[in-house]
Amino acid sequence: MPSVTNYAGTRLLTRCFEEFGNDPDQALWLGAATTFGTLLVVETIDGYSKKWRFSKEDVVMNAIGTGLGVLLEKSPELDKVLDLRILYWPSAAAKRQGKVDPFGDYSGRPICWLPKHRQYLPCAGTNRSAIWNLPSLRHARLRTNEGPGAIRSRHGYLGISLNLAEILDDTLFQG
Repeated sequence: MPSVTNYAGTRLLTRCFEEFGNDPDQALWLGAATTFGTLLVVETIDGYSKKWRFSKEDVVMNAIGTGLGVLLEKSPELDKVLDLRILYWPSAAAKRQGKVDPFGDYSGRPICWLPKHRQYLPCAGTNRSAIWNLPSLRHARLRTNEGPGAIRSRHGYLGISLNLAEILDDTLFQG
């Protein structure tokens, strides 16, 4: 999967560079270059480490993540319909070791692009009711694994996630 760090970093730094007075196009390229460049340096340092190695595959995934960030910043229509979702469920190896490590257990962290609001009860967006306008609930989304197109499993669940874009819009990037 493309680097979520590069995707998120590109989008977040773009907003930061805009806040510092750069025009949107310049801010986007500064955000993308800063994010990709930083993680390229990290990958290069890994190449000199005894514990890690340089991974050209990681560099490719970082480039794809940065590219997706640029694409969705440049395409508001596409950004309105696609949502990046990250779910952590401990992998079999992590369960055997008794570890819960959402940052290091890559196998337990599926990343997917979904149509926005599909099988979700959004608390923010175009169809808000009065209850979802409460500040504490506005940024939450509820999801179950039931419904049309749901992947059948033996274990039902109710997941609650945070809409980071909405939280940042309402706090850091108010204006």
